[in-house]
Amino acid sequence: MVGAFVVPLLARFTPRIVPAVAICVSWVVLTVGMLVAPEWAAVWLSFGAIGHAGGFVVIFSTLVAIARSDAEAAGMSALVQGGGYGAAALAAPAMGALHEATGGWEAVLLASLVVVLIYCMLLLAAVIVSWRAPR
Repeated sequence: MVGAFVVPLLARFTPRIVPAVAICVSWVVLTVGMLVAPEWAAVWLSFGAIGHAGGFVVIFSTLVAIARSDAEAAGMSALVQGGGYGAAALAAPAMGALHEATGGWEAVLLASLVVVLIYCMLLLAAVIVSWRAPR
């Protein structure tokens, strides 16, 4: 829940990109941390929790910033949530299958890192586009 409270504060007092970068850093710290020092899982999971909760704030505040109407915001929200939950529903079985196929967690964590990096690129691109959106 820390991310859900800290990100709005960051958004209020810093440029819009700062909270997005903080979220990206937290996700990268989680995945890289689990790869290099899994015995510190509680620390890395704390970073991931911040990224997870704060990510929702960044995503939906960015969505609202670029929407031209309430109806458009509702449609974009439905698309983002539906797509996100659909991808999440498929990710767990896919990662489980990867774990079974490789017999370890390294491939799963590397695949997670790839997903995190794609997420970060898309999140940062959306925030940059929102800066350019007419108000």
